[in-house]
Amino acid sequence: MKYIFCSSVFNMADYQHLCEKSKVPLSLADHNLNRNLILGLDEATGTPVTLVNNTPIPNYPNYPKVIFKRQAWQHTDGSHDINCGFINLPVIKHLSRAITTYQGIKKAVKAAGDEPVLLLTYDLHLGACLAIRRAKRAFPNLRTFLFMPDVPNVVLQASTGGNITRSAKLRAAFKMKFISQFDSYGFIAKALADVVDTSHKPYTVIEGIYNNHQPPLDASTTDKKVIFYSGQLNPAYGMENLLEAFVELYKSHPDHELWLCGSGRLSEKIRELEKQCPGIRYYGYVDGTRVRQLQGEATVLINPRQNTDAFTKFSFPSKTMEYLASGRPVIGYKLDGIPAEYDPYIQYVGDNSIQALQDKLLEICSLPEKERNAMGERARAFILENKNPKAMCRRITALWEQTERSDGQ
Repeated sequence: MKYIFCSSVFNMADYQHLCEKSKVPLSLADHNLNRNLILGLDEATGTPVTLVNNTPIPNYPNYPKVIFKRQAWQHTDGSHDINCGFINLPVIKHLSRAITTYQGIKKAVKAAGDEPVLLLTYDLHLGACLAIRRAKRAFPNLRTFLFMPDVPNVVLQASTGGNITRSAKLRAAFKMKFISQFDSYGFIAKALADVVDTSHKPYTVIEGIYNNHQPPLDASTTDKKVIFYSGQLNPAYGMENLLEAFVELYKSHPDHELWLCGSGRLSEKIRELEKQCPGIRYYGYVDGTRVRQLQGEATVLINPRQNTDAFTKFSFPSKTMEYLASGRPVIGYKLDGIPAEYDPYIQYVGDNSIQALQDKLLEICSLPEKERNAMGERARAFILENKNPKAMCRRITALWEQTERSDGQ
């Protein structure tokens, strides 16, 4: 089977140049999971997947360029990939990407000849979905696979705190309409199968992928007890509880520090709190390299998201996998979207109270270094062995190998 991936990654050879020109940060969150899917498919199939790629550039004027031309490139030796051209203006951007993405798909499908083709995409990007819909009409034997990281309507409600704009609501509605056009699915959480009609359609659960080619973190060089968080700084993700718990903890344990990276609705509040509480350090939005440097100095990593909102069962927090692979102890809450196999490796907070969070932070930070290291290394081994790109993408290839055998009977 030939695998074609409608991806949304940066050509990392160009990334720094793009960052210098952009007026807003260029997030690598989607890029990283896309990249790990690509790496896993390459390894699981033994041949490079073909990328029909849309570089995730923000709209003009946040990125001061309007016309992007089609470019051929290689994500690895032997691959034949393209970066689709587009017009970088609102609305027109999606339509132009739909046209050029379809052209890229058409070329790749024809190059496959008589070989069966599985066309994959990550998330419900409008341009890709429109192109895939047209491709399915043009090539009736084409099979499609959607990796769903969330439910558009649910995540919209959570990320905006209910203050949903008309345009955002419209985008989510469009996304929801495209879900049924796919032939198979990869869900980041099992509960997504309750939202999507999977009747007579195969699916698998891929809660995340960790790139096991990442080296381990360097040893910490600080004597402080450092509690580290990176990600969105929004109330929906438990940040207010974390801030309150730490401020109380710091009053009696001034050798502890809370290091925060990211941006969001609480950014300004955190900047003000940083002036009042010397134990808080806010680094703002930083790149992945800097995040790993800061993680290397950490005593524990914290994910303060609580199991209090409907959206938690439809998601797997990607930072949980990244944190567990760090070799540092990980503190968090038991979320519905986290499979039970992770339970031995996450230090769960007892309940949702501020006191319970404060107690757990103090408990883990107070452990002997040797015990904390052993705790972190057990979690890292679990991720490297079970959640690496090849292992997780074998779930996709096995899904379609089984489907083809069933169809052939």
